[in-house]
Amino acid sequence: MYVVWRDNRSGSLDVYTRVWNVGAAAFVAAEQRMDVGTAAGSSSSFSADIAAEGTNAYVVWVDDRDRGSFDIWLNRSTDSGATWLSGAVKLDGDTLDHDSIDPHVIAPDGGAVLVAWTDYRSGFPDPYVTRSSTAGASFAAPVRVDTGTSPGTSGSYDIAAAGAGDVVAIAWSDDRAGLLDVYANFSLDQGVTWQPQDYRLDSSTLGSSDSQEPTLAVSGSRIHV
Repeated sequence: MYVVWRDNRSGSLDVYTRVWNVGAAAFVAAEQRMDVGTAAGSSSSFSADIAAEGTNAYVVWVDDRDRGSFDIWLNRSTDSGATWLSGAVKLDGDTLDHDSIDPHVIAPDGGAVLVAWTDYRSGFPDPYVTRSSTAGASFAAPVRVDTGTSPGTSGSYDIAAAGAGDVVAIAWSDDRAGLLDVYANFSLDQGVTWQPQDYRLDSSTLGSSDSQEPTLAVSGSRIHV
C-alpha cells in the first residue's frame, strides 16, 4: 500500500510517500520525500497523485521550483518503494513559463506509465499526456488529446485518466461550445497513438449547460465515463 501527501514541515510544501507491506504488516521504509533535487521546503510541491503496478510505483505532482511557472514532476521506484530516484524528473516539456497543473498518473500494465495534466502553453488550458514503456526510465514527448479544437482556443478542465492493459483513456470538461461539456479521447496501444478526433459524451444541447468533473474506469475493452 502506497500513501502520498503534501507536507509543510520544512517551510513550503513538499511531497512525501510511505509504503506499507500488508503481508509483513510493516512499513517497507521510513517516509521519503519525493520532490528531491531541491532543498526541503525551498519550493512548493502539491496536487500529488500516485500509481503502482507490480514492483513499480510512480508519484507525480505540481512544483514551482523553477519559479517562473508550475510544472509537472515525477519520482519513481522499481523495487516496491524501497528506494526512489535521487532527483525528480520534469515531465511537461515546456521550456517557457506556462503553467502545467492537475497531474494524474496511471500504470496500466507491463512497465507502462502515463501522466496526464492541464497545460496552459498555448493559451487556454489543454489536456496533455506523456507516456513511458520503460517503467519511467524515459518518457515520450507530451501530446495534446483535445484534438477536436486548435491548441489553446478553449478551456479543458477536470481531467480524469484510467487504463487497463493496452486500453487507456482521458476525459475532461470542455467549454469549446459555450458552457462545459464532457469530452474524452482514448488509445488502444497504451498511449502510443490517440484518436484523431475527440468524443463528446454528454447528450444535452451543445454548450447549453455545464457537465463537469468526469471520472473514468477501464475494464477489458470497455471504457466507462
